[in-house]
This record gives sequence, C-alpha cells and structure tokens, in this order.
Amino acid sequence: MDFNSIRVALDHVTNEQDSASSKSQEIIQQITEEIEQALSRITTPSDQDSTASPTDHKSILNELKGKLNEICPLLENPQNELDTALNEHQSLLEESFIPDISEANRHKTDFDVSTLNQVIASHFYREGQFELGDGFLNESEELEAPIVRRSFQNMHRILEAIKNRNLEPALNWANNQYDRLTLNGCNIRFEIHSLKYVDILENRGCVEGLKYAKQFLAPFASAYWYKFRKVISCVIYAGRLNSSPYKEFVSSEKWEELAKQFTGLYCNVIGQPCKKSPLSVTIDAGCHILPTFIKEEPTEEIKMDDEFYFHSTFYCPASWELARGYNRPMRLPCGHFVCWQTLVKLCNANPFSVFKCPVCRARSKGNQCHRVFI
Repeated sequence: MDFNSIRVALDHVTNEQDSASSKSQEIIQQITEEIEQALSRITTPSDQDSTASPTDHKSILNELKGKLNEICPLLENPQNELDTALNEHQSLLEESFIPDISEANRHKTDFDVSTLNQVIASHFYREGQFELGDGFLNESEELEAPIVRRSFQNMHRILEAIKNRNLEPALNWANNQYDRLTLNGCNIRFEIHSLKYVDILENRGCVEGLKYAKQFLAPFASAYWYKFRKVISCVIYAGRLNSSPYKEFVSSEKWEELAKQFTGLYCNVIGQPCKKSPLSVTIDAGCHILPTFIKEEPTEEIKMDDEFYFHSTFYCPASWELARGYNRPMRLPCGHFVCWQTLVKLCNANPFSVFKCPVCRARSKGNQCHRVFI
C-alpha cells in the first residue's frame, strides 16, 4: 500500500480546496460590487440622470444582468477543479483499500459478542474514558461492566495526582504492592522517592530535603548506587536546579516517565498488558495480516512481529483447526506442519499410505511424520 501517493493526492485536494475557496470569494466579491453599483445608480442618480425614467432603470438592470451572466459561470471552474481532485483521491482510496473485509472470514468464525463488548469497554476504561465505556455497554445491553473498571478508575486517580505533582497516592500503591514489585525487580519506589526528594529541595530547602533522603532514599543506596549518587547530588544546586547539570530531575519529562512507568506496572499487577490494551494489540495484528487473508487463503504460517507472539499456538494450514489436546501438530518430512486429524484424513488412517503435503505438494507417508511439542 503506497501511503505516499495517498498523502500527495490528499495534499492536492487540500490545495485545490483552498484555491477554489479563494477564487470563489473573489468572484462573489465582484458580483457584490456590481450589484451595489447598480443599486447606487438606481437610488442615487447623478445630476445628468436626475430625471431618470423607469426605462433608464431597466437599462441599468439589463446591463447588470449581462455582467452577471459573464461573471457567474466563472464560479464553476474552481468547483470543477476541486471535483476532479476529489474524484482522483477517491479512486486512489478505492484502489488502495478494500471496503469489505468480511472476505477474510472465510471460515465464518463465530464471535463471542459479549466478550468482544467487554474487551472494547475495557479499552475505554484503560484510556480513562469511563463515560464512553459505560455508554457503550448500555448501548450494547451488557448487564455488567468489566471487573477491571474499578481498577482503572484507581489507576487514573493516581495518574491525575502525579500530573498535579502529588506523589503520595503513587507511593502508597507502590508500598502496598511491595512484594510483587520487588519480585519483578522494579525500582519505581526509588523513582518516586527521588522525585519527592527533589521537590522538597526546590520548595522547602536543603535541610528538609536531606532529612527526607536519609529516611527514604538511603535504603536504596546499595541497590541503585549510581542513580542514588546522582540524585543526592542535587542538594548542591537546591533552589536553582533548572539551570544546573541536574535539571532533568525537575523537567516535565521526568514526571511523564514516572507516569508511563507506573501505568505499565499497574496494568501488569491487575493482569493487563503493560504497553497496549488487548483491543489495540488485536487491531494492530489484524491490520498486519488482513491484507494477506483478503487476497488469498494462507497455506502456511504468516510471519508476525515479535510483539505479537505471546505463547506458542498452531493452526493447521489445511483445516484451520487449533492444535490442542489429542489434535496435536505433526511435522511432515518436507518441514511443514498439519494437525493430527488432518494427517489422519490425508493418509486415510493408513500410516503407510502416500499423500501430498497440502502446502508444498511433496509426497509423504504417515509413519514418516513426527509429533511436535509446543
């Protein structure tokens, strides 16, 4: 898909729209002036026309009509140019995109609509759009909101506090999740105390700042010695950190990094993906593989980026059945894989029967195939 050509076509439409608007305004202004001049001649005749008759008025109007007949068609030219650009852009979009993506669902997979609605609502809640999520559930007639709604409400309450430079809610949460965060080797408690220490230095002075560092930062010294030494040195520039080598600690980016780190950890704790919601991951993966599914039915595994691999699964390229339980994946001598049930059908339940691989058409026997463990 050539997005550059689409962008160029869209820019062309935008330019034509601006040009058409400008030209139309000029023509409309010219029409307005002609009408005003005609009205002025009719209502306020000159000394020579002080005894103007209705015949004179008629000639003025006929003159105006002639001028308008010459000017008005000029309005069509800018519009025609804009319509041409729009049609070209529309044609390019139709060539680049397939409006009906239902062709990809060749096997008529049934969706669990209720689960899908819950996933969509959870995405809205994760983004902090609680009214939108509730409205969506009401429209879809779902009886209950996802159980993560309250958790995401708490997450956004803490994020709002961080945005307002209030670290207490985030620190309380980190302390409550100490065991789990420690198990993951997380340093968010140190990051929170560091920002709190710097904030005290800037607003309450060195004495209060060092007292806080001794109580809350010192326990992290051995584990994060390099970072500890750097942040503790901020005391040298207390009150003027903005113009110091340690200005990063008072930058808005530092607070944004903390908010991003907190969001990922919070989602991990409640069993949600750290970087993207399940809906976002699904849409991204779908955009990656849909073009292939729409063009033709894949006969082998579609390569995906590493970010889309979570655990090993296998769908048979012949039957599109999920390999699980007794329907395990089997490796053919040619290197391709099929499910056990597909293999049984291919060799007619005879391990010595010769059959063709459904992918590459190479000949194999059932007793030459081996089970694959995933």
